Parts: sequence; structure tokens; C-alpha cells
Amino acid sequence: MKKNNLLSLFLGLLLMVIGGIVSGQTASIQIIHNSADAPTVSVWETGVGAGELFTFSYGEFAGYLELGTTDYVLEIHTADGETTVVAYSAPLSTLGLDGAALTVVASSFLNPANNSNGEGFGLFVTLPAGGDLIALPVYVETFEVTFNVDMTYADDFNHAMDVVYITGSIFGWAEPGT
Repeated sequence: MKKNNLLSLFLGLLLMVIGGIVSGQTASIQIIHNSADAPTVSVWETGVGAGELFTFSYGEFAGYLELGTTDYVLEIHTADGETTVVAYSAPLSTLGLDGAALTVVASSFLNPANNSNGEGFGLFVTLPAGGDLIALPVYVETFEVTFNVDMTYADDFNHAMDVVYITGSIFGWAEPGT
């Protein structure tokens, strides 16, 4: 059995256990590395905590894998796994893809300027019905934050009529007392 076939089998079994097939919902997924200027990369799943899945080079692919239909986060790392290059949301559950067969293609250029200003790198999905490639969105981690604003001593503040606006970013907040 070829290395890719063993890898595919292992990956499929790992994700079936971790990915939540408890519900009985699965999708068949094939993954292809088709980014000519991308080096060998390692692919990690961090949404359900599967960790490092496999290492891929240009032109390699994993055969169809039966995966639990859940929402995944796929991180592309350097081959040594030390640096995260980019992360993508793979929302199989959100998109209602149980029972579907699809292909995920790593495509386009890491450095478009060196490749006639071609398209930038991304992960794209093809569906069995055909049609345009669907770009997986870049994953953005979100946090729920609660602010308590004490307006007790604000002159003329009427809680029934007045609105308090808070602006800033997670990186731009000043330390209290500075």
C-alpha cells in the first residue's frame, strides 16, 4: 500500500473518531495540494482538537475520507509544524454537507507577485453538483466579552434614554490608570 493510501486511511479513521460521527452524519472529502509555489506544509485541525493530520507537498492528495459532518478549523503550518501560515474554517455542518462528496484544493500562489500577480493562496471546495469553486473563509477566532459600565456618577445620565458607546480593539485598549 502506498504511503498516501496509508496516510489517508489513518487520517480518515482519526477524524471519524474525533470528528463526531456519533450523529451518523458524514461527508466524503478528498484533499489536494495544488499550490505550485507552496513548500511542503503540515496540516493541522484545531477546531475539534485533532492536532497534526499530515504533511503534504505539491501534487500530493489524500483519497476520499469519510469525515464527521462538523465544523473544522484547518491550519496550514510550515513542514516542521512550528509556524502557522494561515487557518481556514471548514464549516461542513454549517453548510449542511452531510452525505456530500467534495474536494478541498489548496491552490493559487503564496507569493502572487512572483507569479505574474496570480491569485493569492487559498483552500477551495468543489461540490459534486459542479459549479464555481467555493473559497473557504480564513478563520478568525472570536471571543465573547462583557463590559460593565458604571454610570452611577455620570451627571444627567438617564439609563432609559441615554446610550453608552464603547470603541477600541482588543489590541488598542489602554491599561487602567495609565
